[in-house]
Amino acid sequence: MKLTRDHGAERKVLLGVRPSALRLDDAGVPARVYLTEQLGDSVLVDLHLGHTMVRARLPEKTRLAEGAEVRLTFDPADAHLFDRESGRRL
Repeated sequence: MKLTRDHGAERKVLLGVRPSALRLDDAGVPARVYLTEQLGDSVLVDLHLGHTMVRARLPEKTRLAEGAEVRLTFDPADAHLFDRESGRRL
């Protein structure tokens, strides 16, 4: 991801979202279920999002089959941006 600074220069950034902030939504971005792990109070789901592996922590009632296509979203307020070069949070 790239952001444009106020003076026009571009900065490469990394987007960080906590697993508990991700949720399933038909309007979200497509991802494929790789692995699920029932934890009792929730389910950890590892997903392929393009070429990136992401982890979501979903409600315990969530049942997803490995290989299933789902759509993920999050509230933009839960997003964290990091400078790609330094790793510092912006």
